[in-house]
Amino acid sequence: MPRHTIILIQPTNKSSRTFYDFESVTRAMSAICEMYEKELSLNRTGGNIRYGVTDLHNFIDKFSDFSCLVFVAKIGGYVPHGKEWIKERILSYLQEIAQPNSRMK
Repeated sequence: MPRHTIILIQPTNKSSRTFYDFESVTRAMSAICEMYEKELSLNRTGGNIRYGVTDLHNFIDKFSDFSCLVFVAKIGGYVPHGKEWIKERILSYLQEIAQPNSRMK
């Protein structure tokens, strides 16, 4: 079941904060990958974009805050999750899309 997810990002500059909202955790993890790919394409000198899970983790770690709020209907509110939770979900997301018969939610 999709759960509304809000990503909160704060770069090292404390005066700048951004948030994004998504209809599901899966869509949020996809968007994080897309953010990283966009950054890579801006700094690319040519060829295909390639990266690993460690590269994504390093991307997340460079922010002073990178967290998610996930809506849980049972409590009628949002549960906060930090960088480590996000890293685990990104790994699960990438493993799921790598499966030949994957059924994304």
